[in-house]
Amino acid sequence: MCDGPCFIRGDISGFGYRGCSDKISKHLGLQIKPSGCLTPGGDAAYTIEKICYCNTEKCNGVTLGDLDNFRPLHNNTGLMGTKCFDCTSDFHACSDGSTASISPSQERLIAHNRCQRPCFVRTDKSGKSFRGCTDDINYYKDLVISNSGCYNPTGDAGNSIQRICFCTSDSCNRASMIDLQ
Repeated sequence: MCDGPCFIRGDISGFGYRGCSDKISKHLGLQIKPSGCLTPGGDAAYTIEKICYCNTEKCNGVTLGDLDNFRPLHNNTGLMGTKCFDCTSDFHACSDGSTASISPSQERLIAHNRCQRPCFVRTDKSGKSFRGCTDDINYYKDLVISNSGCYNPTGDAGNSIQRICFCTSDSCNRASMIDLQ
């Protein structure tokens, strides 16, 4: 019995592991989600290729080949969704999203999340860049999320966001905001 979500993970070496997130994920310094998959960044990226979490009994009994098709409880209609980079320009590998794309040689160092809604690249009023998943930015009540394109938000979102761009293909937010316009 787990005190948190179960997990299945695939390591770069080709080995797979299953278990309780409360027993191993905290030790590795991983972000623990209630359900869904991610590609870790930072130190964990040197050993872990992908980790998926789930929260029903024996839910981590899928094969490693099923990792990309892993279905969390909230998505019983299909695949996990779009793979989005998740980082800020504070991390050197992420780069300045307003003018620069993520370098292919740096992609392995950056976390990914599987998202049900579009990916984004945005800059805030201080010039800091963010890349991520619009599933996670619901705290801006007046932010209009689209499948593609860029705009300068107004209202509450415009108080902190300078510009935001959206896209919907796997890892599409590796591109700069210039490329996504």
